[in-house]
Amino acid sequence: MYFIHRNFLFFLFLFPIIFMGCKSKQEIQPSISSPSLVLKEEKKEKKEATVEIPKVEPSVEATKTASIEAPKVDNKSPKEERIRILYLGSWEGTLLPFMDAGKKSGGLAWIVSLTKKRTSPYTMIFSTGDLLSGDISDTKDITPALNMLNLSASALGNLELNYGAQGIKKRIEKISFPILSANVYEGEKRLFEPYLIREINGIKIGIIGLTTEESAVQVVPEMIKGLTFRDPIRECGLCLKEIEGKVDIIIVLSNMRYEKDILLAEAYPKIGLILGRYDVDPTHLMARKGNVLISRINSKKGKEIGEIEILKMQDSWQCTMPKIYQIGPEGEDSIGLSPDEQALAFIQECQKQEKEMNEVIFENKQHLHGDYQDIRQKETNLGNLFADILLETRQGAEVALINSGCIRSSIPPGPVTKEILRNCLPYNNKIVEISLRGDILKEVLENSVAQYEKISGAFLQVAGLTFSFDTRLPKFSRVTEIKVLGEPLVQDKKYKVVTLDYITGGGDDYVMLKDYPVLYVCPEPMLKIMENYLKVHPDIKPGVEGRIIIK
Repeated sequence: MYFIHRNFLFFLFLFPIIFMGCKSKQEIQPSISSPSLVLKEEKKEKKEATVEIPKVEPSVEATKTASIEAPKVDNKSPKEERIRILYLGSWEGTLLPFMDAGKKSGGLAWIVSLTKKRTSPYTMIFSTGDLLSGDISDTKDITPALNMLNLSASALGNLELNYGAQGIKKRIEKISFPILSANVYEGEKRLFEPYLIREINGIKIGIIGLTTEESAVQVVPEMIKGLTFRDPIRECGLCLKEIEGKVDIIIVLSNMRYEKDILLAEAYPKIGLILGRYDVDPTHLMARKGNVLISRINSKKGKEIGEIEILKMQDSWQCTMPKIYQIGPEGEDSIGLSPDEQALAFIQECQKQEKEMNEVIFENKQHLHGDYQDIRQKETNLGNLFADILLETRQGAEVALINSGCIRSSIPPGPVTKEILRNCLPYNNKIVEISLRGDILKEVLENSVAQYEKISGAFLQVAGLTFSFDTRLPKFSRVTEIKVLGEPLVQDKKYKVVTLDYITGGGDDYVMLKDYPVLYVCPEPMLKIMENYLKVHPDIKPGVEGRIIIK
């Protein structure tokens, strides 16, 4: 009995030690050699939102659920081996808050306020490109605003290229951070530096910038004459060879689509972190390919800012789960924040210069749908409105075509000012008239839906015609029926078509129209035409009429 009693007491003594040992062993993650990153799940104090890591391929275990939590502010010494990454995508020079899903979102003053709050001695702030609006008619200098973002670097986006090679260099000549692009060339020389190496908190970081190859068809052709867009994955590989052995961590600022980022991660597992361009697909916000973490945000114009911490644990570099902050006067992560005073002062100065932009054009009585995914994948009432106005600009015209990529936002009910309309139509497009045979018109519509799955800006909003297409059919063979003014399309008949100079210049891959004879060019830009029309016709009530049928 004494033996049993003694052993029972001994077991009671050992039990807490065994239990705590097992628990700590469960929390240890496998070590991975630098500079690769792995996801690190932090201890949670309350129930959190979760996001599923997108499944990249069957062989990758990508169905685990990853909790999202902001890395906690602490008083740890800056000598600790860690860095904090803040990132935004497609800001588009949006100075003021805007209405989104019924809330006032974004705004320079709120972005600056939050980034200041989250900045520590070991913080770097990045942009994945499209910092500027791409509107060449907007001549105001927003250099002070760009510098207030306190960026460490930005990738070159396709919107920047709207200003042309020399135009973009002039607009950014006084900014405080570098623009990076490894794959855009002017002749045999890169247009911008491909990468930089920064040391922060004793950690050497290599940052590479990549620009989407789609810029070759997304940008007005005349603005990119002399530029070539080389394979970004290959060019990234050349940069990696140059910085190999010189850095602890490699970060890529990618202005490419999700699918291309996955290929990049597959090609170069030594990359630690890929920050991608914004993407409306929620399943694309975070992915893991091997040890490479890919992260992006879901909204543009400064509505969201992402945060990741990279820290050294057990001799390997590891990433915390991304935290996405909702920014703006009514953003849930801006509660308790005051707008930055310096940013407000700059905005007020801009507003003095743009007082006329507050002029009300008309009183809108319905929501006009121009959101990214809507306008690029289906007929919308706003697309119909703009296409109808185009059609009315030329007497005798039978068809109007407008690419959805030139429409950048919805128009909510209420007073519509010049500024709201310009935010919706920021580009300096001209309206043109051409004559097209029926077979060429069909080819144009085929191009409109060829990249449907990619939510492409090439998708056309139309007037004067209706068409049906089937996404299950091969590309360039998807259009199944076309009617012009209610009659079936005649292949060899010529039709009078009103469209934009961007399209006839070969933009959005409408190469069949490049150098096509232009019969008429409207002397005023499209924005002015729309403004004048809406002043005269304020009681517009556009609807969806079955002009585009998706099978």
